[in-house]
Amino acid sequence: MRQEHKAGEKMFVDYCGQTVSVVDRESGESREAQIFVAVLGASNYTYAEATWTQTTPDCVASHVQAFEYFQGVTELVIQDNLKSGVARACRYEPQLTATYGDALSYYATAGLPTRVRHPKDKAKVEVGVQVTERWILARLRHQKFFSLPELNSAIRRLLEELNQRPFRKLEPELKKPITITRGMPVYDEAFYKAIYNPDSVDNFMKYADELNEFVKQREWELELKFNKSYCGFKAGFFNAFGIKWIGSKTIAFFFKVPKEEAKKIKPEMTRYETPWKEAVYYIEPGKTKISDFEKLFELAYKKFSGD
Repeated sequence: MRQEHKAGEKMFVDYCGQTVSVVDRESGESREAQIFVAVLGASNYTYAEATWTQTTPDCVASHVQAFEYFQGVTELVIQDNLKSGVARACRYEPQLTATYGDALSYYATAGLPTRVRHPKDKAKVEVGVQVTERWILARLRHQKFFSLPELNSAIRRLLEELNQRPFRKLEPELKKPITITRGMPVYDEAFYKAIYNPDSVDNFMKYADELNEFVKQREWELELKFNKSYCGFKAGFFNAFGIKWIGSKTIAFFFKVPKEEAKKIKPEMTRYETPWKEAVYYIEPGKTKISDFEKLFELAYKKFSGD
């Protein structure tokens, strides 16, 4: 029986079987990048990106990037029993991993693993994976990439072409842009002051503006993005560094750099968050200066840009 999909109801996710090699400029060694794919049920609108692994942190981050790309969140996320998301596969009561379940709850959606030996449950994303492999990865097979952001930039260009194709199998009323059930909130000063200490919000916005100016002066190709918990400067699809909330009053710089390299650079690190591979430094408003962290900003940018 053919499955019908309502607009805004389901997002299907999986990883391609194919990987893409990324070469280290200095050592010449190559590393295989995984390709995450998300497909909207009604329109076949597709999102894809490269990550180093299929582990929970990378998988959750890819879901968030897909929500931002689609500019909204569907009612359900259907996935093919990924180890990063499913702790126990069961036909009647599947159990999600704690981190994956919490992440979906945060975005007011729910995860539903496909049933074992029910290929029709995952037909939509399998087609999306095949299209991604043929339309995007096949066209990139002769190119050499030296960083994950470089690979993702190439994927994004072809992804835009893919999503411009007419959806020939859809009914006329579904050819228009899909209506997402829940829109993403606007992360502005009013949003933050509703949930955080107002004085701390002023400091958060002040440091964000200063850091944005710092990035522009160096002509770094980074995009500033805000969400509920932080503002991040992205290289490709991933944060290189940014400012995050610690509780309702404290803010901190974070840098996506290896722990051992961060320990060699002053000022002293407050803590290292291993799951997210982030070096964290608490900010003392009025005392902490962005210039004090210049070497860390440069290191984080170098790690993600491949410069």
